[in-house]
Amino acid sequence: MEFVLVVDAERQLLRVFSQLPFTVPEDKRMDLAIATCVATNGLADGSFDYDIEKGKIAFRLTASFRESKIGEGLFAYIIRCSSFTVDLFNDKFFALSKGYMSINDFMTQSK
Repeated sequence: MEFVLVVDAERQLLRVFSQLPFTVPEDKRMDLAIATCVATNGLADGSFDYDIEKGKIAFRLTASFRESKIGEGLFAYIIRCSSFTVDLFNDKFFALSKGYMSINDFMTQSK
């Protein structure tokens, strides 16, 4: 997993992004559109962004530190939450994109 961590001092935000390491084939893009919605709907924090034209999926999580200091607890939370979420869905998204899993199987396993 690769993560990009950005501190936006002007807007007082801490953001993390993780681009998933594969491109969804054109014939599977509608299934992945559904899958990213299903996955994101069940998350407590963060979201999956999906570019249906390019077949790219990324995870994004943002935390505000407005009027406070950034502590190690915030960094630990963002890294742990992002790692857990990407790890939970990366293989499922990949399997769906390769046809190893159906969208119905994905939805059943993601409840």
